[in-house]
Amino acid sequence: MGGQDVALIDKRMAATHYWNTGDAKAAAPFVKALCEAAPERLDLFLWHIDALVRLGRENEIRETFKEPVEDRLEGRPVERARLASALAHFGQPERALRLSYRDFVLNRNNSSAWMGFMSVMLSGGKSDDDDLLSTVIGGDHSFEVRCADGTERRYLIESDDAVRNVEPDALPPDHEIALAVRGRQPGDRVSWPDGAIVEILSAKHKYLDAFHAALARFNERFPAARGFKQVKVTTEGENAYGELKAQLVTRSNYVAEQTKIYAEGKLSLSMLAFMTGVDTIDVMMGLSEVGSPYRVAIGIEQERKNAFEAIDANGKRGCVVDAATYHCIRRLGLDETVTAICGKLAITQATADLYRMRLQNTDLLGSGEAGSMGYRDGQYYLVKRTLEERQKTRETIQSDIQWLTDNAEILPARPMNDPPPILRRLSVVKNARFFDDVFAANGAERLLLVDDLFTRQVAAQLGTPATSLQRVLMVARSRGLLSHK
Repeated sequence: MGGQDVALIDKRMAATHYWNTGDAKAAAPFVKALCEAAPERLDLFLWHIDALVRLGRENEIRETFKEPVEDRLEGRPVERARLASALAHFGQPERALRLSYRDFVLNRNNSSAWMGFMSVMLSGGKSDDDDLLSTVIGGDHSFEVRCADGTERRYLIESDDAVRNVEPDALPPDHEIALAVRGRQPGDRVSWPDGAIVEILSAKHKYLDAFHAALARFNERFPAARGFKQVKVTTEGENAYGELKAQLVTRSNYVAEQTKIYAEGKLSLSMLAFMTGVDTIDVMMGLSEVGSPYRVAIGIEQERKNAFEAIDANGKRGCVVDAATYHCIRRLGLDETVTAICGKLAITQATADLYRMRLQNTDLLGSGEAGSMGYRDGQYYLVKRTLEERQKTRETIQSDIQWLTDNAEILPARPMNDPPPILRRLSVVKNARFFDDVFAANGAERLLLVDDLFTRQVAAQLGTPATSLQRVLMVARSRGLLSHK
């Protein structure tokens, strides 16, 4: 093994260490070096893009994506699906569609390729130049015709050589049939190359045609895959909406079971969020709706005494706040009060990622109304949200993110000493960052400000001073920073 290989291994180890502890700033130079050393590797390129996102350097990403990077990068279908999503998000929707469609056709046995294509189709920002809804046949349309003998045939005008090699109905754009139907639409009668007259029955852009096929067959083709669930809806008869109702009841029962475990003190708020597939802010706000208490305190005198001592000992050196508690601070307009008592607020990368994801989720369905369905206390319900309501939510989230950008810092989730084995095992669960706030506060020797009782109990095991928001407000009131009203 040469010196260069050893150097790259060292860079990889350093990048992984910093990245896993939420220190994007420290990881970014190492990730960039790895990417430059292997410019064809898509996994490293995506890692580099993720680093730039976390550092807020989106303009640099947009500049990078002006080049056809997808033509030189090599990776697995799941990685190409991520690249297509990134292209769509950063101003290249046409290229994102082209890439995801090609991967969908060429990887029919890979669920990631299907999901990647459907996700890009569902995302906003597509150009009107694509004519995705046009029934006028162009250079990238599928269409069906009825021949003179009554038989029906399907054709696909396809400009991609690789796609044509696997699609039996595909024709090149300069084929006689493709030229004959170009500019025509359903209902038109066309003279075929053999002299016969055929009627065009239907026509769709190839992306739309593939999208409808993917939607209809995904669960059948990949019954064990997660991320997309098709539900049949019957609007009439004794079993109207039966399958949909069954899904809602199953989901409701599962959430109720997990919430009960949380109420018994066996899960933290972040664990409950992970188990139910939502973020900690939505879980916190939903607890009251299902009649479950938000476990903030035990309520004994020693607990209050420990909190006040922790606040006093901290001496306004700053505090680490979790996402749910920060949400409460912002909604109650308490940011200045908390800062006056605890000092500068800090968050972990996991919290920053959560807020960025909340912002992205407001744009998932584009314009128009959105809503959610559920089942509670024997009743089914539908909650609708208008475009104006969604825009207001988006503005609120943007305001919260901007406040963090202007006033807070991101700390790495690195404790001073190795935590107990059970905490180490739980902390590396994929897509779960249960104890990042605790680790960050411990490593920075700052106060942990978190309302979740379970998390504060974990902090106590590491010797990390912690308090809930209520105790901070009580101190603020005693110092005349809050009125008694």
